[in-house]
Amino acid sequence: MNVTYYSPIEGVEHDLGTLYVTCDSLATDCHPIFVSISGPDYISTSGTYQWQATASGGDGTYTYQWYYRIDYQTPTCVYKTDWTLFGTSQTAQHYISVPGYDFDIQVTVTSGGHQQSQVLKAAVASHRSCPMLPVGTASDQNAGTPGGERP
Repeated sequence: MNVTYYSPIEGVEHDLGTLYVTCDSLATDCHPIFVSISGPDYISTSGTYQWQATASGGDGTYTYQWYYRIDYQTPTCVYKTDWTLFGTSQTAQHYISVPGYDFDIQVTVTSGGHQQSQVLKAAVASHRSCPMLPVGTASDQNAGTPGGERP
């Protein structure tokens, strides 16, 4: 498959429009998928929130996988968890606590044997205390994700 991407030219200060994808005339499986996420990216009160994926391309039938992870970083704290699956339809809901931690929502869409993912970064209005050792201390080698992995 021959894919061509047209991108902005250096020094051009305005939007050049749509991303165009072209394929070889011999390609039989050239059906790129495009996906976007809509839903809240700032949470001020605890509750169940919903996100929706909009997909196009592929073969027209889609499967969805929604993932959640904490991604909280300050100059003195790094706390990131592994991705956790929380939904498999076009929309997904997740309970968010405030105070809490900033987080990422990712959707992966599959269609016609192709996959595309999109990530939405979200923040909470107030934060809990850093659950890990502060970055820069003598014992921060295990700071980061649970299990001691550094991000």
